[in-house]
Amino acid sequence: MEASARAMQQIRQRVEAVAESARSTADVAHQVARLTEEGRQQSDASQEAVKHLEQQVVAVMERLERLVAQVQGITQISDVIDRIAWKTKLLAFNAGIEAARAGHEGQGFSVLANEIKSLSEDTALQTRQIRALINDLVKELQPVEEAIRQSQELLHTTVEQSDRLEAALQRIHELAGQAAQHMDRVVTTVDAQLQDAEAVGATLQQALAAVEHVDKEAEHIARDTFTLSELVEDAYGYLGRFEGRSLFHRALTLARELAERSRRIFEQVIDEGRCTLDDVLALEYTEIKGREAIASLARLFDVSRVPESGFDPPKYSTRYDHLVDEALQQVMDEILEREPRLTFALIIDLNSYAPIHNRRFCQDWTGDPKKDLVGNRIKRFFFDKGVLVRGARVGLPRAAVTLPNMARREDFLRVCDLRERPEERDVFLVQTYARDTGQVLSALTVPLYVKGHRYGAVLLGWDPERVD
Repeated sequence: MEASARAMQQIRQRVEAVAESARSTADVAHQVARLTEEGRQQSDASQEAVKHLEQQVVAVMERLERLVAQVQGITQISDVIDRIAWKTKLLAFNAGIEAARAGHEGQGFSVLANEIKSLSEDTALQTRQIRALINDLVKELQPVEEAIRQSQELLHTTVEQSDRLEAALQRIHELAGQAAQHMDRVVTTVDAQLQDAEAVGATLQQALAAVEHVDKEAEHIARDTFTLSELVEDAYGYLGRFEGRSLFHRALTLARELAERSRRIFEQVIDEGRCTLDDVLALEYTEIKGREAIASLARLFDVSRVPESGFDPPKYSTRYDHLVDEALQQVMDEILEREPRLTFALIIDLNSYAPIHNRRFCQDWTGDPKKDLVGNRIKRFFFDKGVLVRGARVGLPRAAVTLPNMARREDFLRVCDLRERPEERDVFLVQTYARDTGQVLSALTVPLYVKGHRYGAVLLGWDPERVD
């Protein structure tokens, strides 16, 4: 609840930051809308100016074309004048010939013919000069005409681009307006969420106060429960001193028998040289994953549905498992057959690792987590709320009991002596706990030694609600 309250406070702060950002974004969106509108208006003015300029260029182009046409008309007139001058010159030449034939009477006509000839030649000369000037003017006007035509085309392109810019600015203006509206709605929504977050925060604070009260009550209950548990353990301790016919007494007898038979199995493979005592006591594990490692368990159950990544919860192997697991399982199942009220009977090392389990808990792997959690429980650790770890270390000093769940052998040797002592032969522990499957059981553990050194414990469990 405290974490939830802190998280809600962080959420409220983030919502406030989002709200501030949304407000800033809304302001920016409104500014963009205003600037876009101003840009659109300026674009409209520019577009009008460009269109007016285009009209002027078109008018200039039309006037230039008319001027070129007029110049070309002058050229045609000069050609006519040139032809007239040529004919006049020819006429003057003929008149001169006729004047020469007329003799003295034709002298005056000869003078007139010469003047006409001279005038004709001057006219032809002036006409040629006019034609040259006109040709030069036409040559000069042609680049101007081409430049104005290109300007007209460029202006036409500019007008089209201006139209597209106008359309784009109009679209931007519309989108900016829509964005501003959206951001206004976001601001409104975020403000509402902020109010909701504050309300939830207040509710969480109230709930937190209530939980703190419950927590204090739970602490009292836990202390009372722990005291009751100690009393129950002490009661079982007293019961163990006497012979009886209860399920507890039968389980205690079977547990000690299982410890002795399991010890003989370990010591036999050590005596045969198939493994060493260090192999058995090392507390070293290798997770079982990968095709080859998984296939090694096919002798115990069907592994065809196990993924190459391994098991969940993980399974592990040790250097001695394959030498003793099947023999241990046979002995453990015999113990179960002799007391049907037992739920399980197995051995665990000091870290609550079980190299094997009863046949009923060694079912084929299905791939269904719920089924496999109940039906296949071999070669895994049982850290169930620390209860079974405490049971595995029964009889050891408190410093050994509080070591990590997966402690090393060296860690135990630093805090206690793991050699077998006569006073530990009658040690046992009975605890009630909830398994990871949800079932509530009573668990009895007695120490298990191999070659005079502590291996772990024998673990027997039964339903405490079953009437003896």
